[in-house]
Amino acid sequence: MTHTADGPTSCCTLPSGLLVSPGLKSTSGNTDLAEFDFVLHYRPGKEAVRPDALSRRHDLFPDGPSRPDPANQATLLPANLFARAAGVHSLDPLPTEWIETLRKAANLPPNVAVRDGVPYTAEGHVYLPPQLRDKALHLLHDHPTAGHPGRKTTLHLMRQRFYWPTMVQDTDSYVASCAACRRAKHPRHKPHGYLLPSVPPNRPWSTITMDHITDLPPSLANGTTYNSILVVVNRLTKFVVFIPANKTDTAETLAYQLHRYVFSYFGLPDTIVSDRGTTFVASVWTELLRALRIKRSYSSAYHPQTNGQTERANQTLELFLRFYTAYDHSDWATLLPTAQLALNQRPLATTTIAPAIACFTFAPRAHPSIPPATSNVPSADKVRVCQDAIAKANLAVAKWFNRRRSDVSFRRGDLVLLRTKHLRSDRPSHKLSNPLAGPFKVDEVISDRAYRLLLPPSWKVHPVFHVQMLEPYPDGVRESSDAPQPTTLEDNYADFEVEGVLDSRRRAGRLQYKVSWVGYPPSWVPAEDVDRAPDLVAAYHAANPTKPAPTRR
Repeated sequence: MTHTADGPTSCCTLPSGLLVSPGLKSTSGNTDLAEFDFVLHYRPGKEAVRPDALSRRHDLFPDGPSRPDPANQATLLPANLFARAAGVHSLDPLPTEWIETLRKAANLPPNVAVRDGVPYTAEGHVYLPPQLRDKALHLLHDHPTAGHPGRKTTLHLMRQRFYWPTMVQDTDSYVASCAACRRAKHPRHKPHGYLLPSVPPNRPWSTITMDHITDLPPSLANGTTYNSILVVVNRLTKFVVFIPANKTDTAETLAYQLHRYVFSYFGLPDTIVSDRGTTFVASVWTELLRALRIKRSYSSAYHPQTNGQTERANQTLELFLRFYTAYDHSDWATLLPTAQLALNQRPLATTTIAPAIACFTFAPRAHPSIPPATSNVPSADKVRVCQDAIAKANLAVAKWFNRRRSDVSFRRGDLVLLRTKHLRSDRPSHKLSNPLAGPFKVDEVISDRAYRLLLPPSWKVHPVFHVQMLEPYPDGVRESSDAPQPTTLEDNYADFEVEGVLDSRRRAGRLQYKVSWVGYPPSWVPAEDVDRAPDLVAAYHAANPTKPAPTRR
């Protein structure tokens, strides 16, 4: 019996029945101990007598050259050790249909040997021939038990089980070509699209930008109740005009407001920049601008930088009203003239000139106890100073902004994915929906930063998007075989594939189905438009027997 204080490593039994300590990690150490008949017994160190040189038997370790040197000793391992290792690996079963393919594998690498008809490496990993590699990648990437891991995790899972010479490259290619991963995972790179500095206008009020601040509490001014504000900004001098408005204003009302508060004072502009609000894209407004020879310039979808100066003016106005409006927010409409006066007589950090001075060559007298501000810049040079200052500021902003951006461009006919952050969907949870939809084909290159896409007819959004909303969709991307097999429709839906049937209803006596499309949001279509997908329709009605169904004749 041998006493030891190695308590944490509890004793274990070898196949021979002897007790050895797991603390002896080496194969040679355990093999040497197996030659002796003894039992290890645990005894706490505090109960043991301190060992010293006098308690050691010197005759067991003779001096001189006859003393064995452990470094020169070698232990011969059993011949069937590798066979037993292969047997342990075989406890993790392989698919039955793989076995026959593995037995027929040819042209094995030098580090692979066949044991029990299956090719193994010395580490016990199964060598996979080419015809089984995609199947293994599917099981360890696409299958629900894998969960679409990333490149490194998928490769780690593969290396634990399989081997072939080009496994790293093949795994990288397989994961990169997964369409489900591209649509479901958020991109981790810098946003696309550099900010290009705009050229300052050549004269004041040649270009104006405008936007609405909506959904404000009702406010009474001059006998009229308002709930919105129309904000107009001169791009060169940054002079602002605040006009009380309503969310339900028509294009005719918009035309009157601009004529009453802007055109009558400053003349007609050459260009008007706005978003794609319903009023700004109305046919009446479009025809009016065409008659006045005013160019329209719309901001890209979900890209407010195009109209950034108006967005900044909105924030400044909201801050002003936050300071001075009543507790019930009912008097903000009466504060707009004062806010306009206050903001226009402030000198700008960009130009160091107040918008009123740059526009009228003098500063208005804003307070009875404070004299008006003056400027040392000659009147004739104010426009040039504003142009130079704005151009310099635009370059500085673009340089700072582009450090956090990446450059990418597309050509007509390329396939892209579209970010769905700002798109409405019928699915109940945005968090559980794919952050990217598509692929969609690029129909037209508007500029290096804006592209027109071919979208489904049911999508009620403008098809022009800024490049930051798009992600490339390379050739060779594959759909996951675990997803329901889509059925291709013809006629009106020849370009779309049915993923499943979600719901059914009757409208005006006609049966309609809510169809889930591959890469597109669901939409309601007539029953005859899915008659070429009878298997999906039958599966839906089998699972929902109480839902509206075709009438039996």
